[in-house]
Amino acid sequence: VKTRKAVTVLTYLHGLKEAQLVMDDLKVKGLDIDLIELRTLKPLDMETIRESLQRTNKLCILDESTKSGGVGATISSRVSEELFDLLDAPVMRLCMS
Repeated sequence: VKTRKAVTVLTYLHGLKEAQLVMDDLKVKGLDIDLIELRTLKPLDMETIRESLQRTNKLCILDESTKSGGVGATISSRVSEELFDLLDAPVMRLCMS
């Protein structure tokens, strides 16, 4: 993982397809993406998220929902509460709707 150019991207369902469409372009631009597909939201796989954040220290959530009250908001809250010390920047959420 290249320092400062690495980010963990969390997504689920259709977000995975969208993320995969741009992965090659992002790599060409020098970004090191750790893509995690959330197969379950309850329970949320916090251990996988922790392992990735230990490498990247940044999190972007690609969410199909709205920015307010959606799945990404809940995940962001959990990460901020439980894994804050692993973050070098605020959690970013990219919402599709």
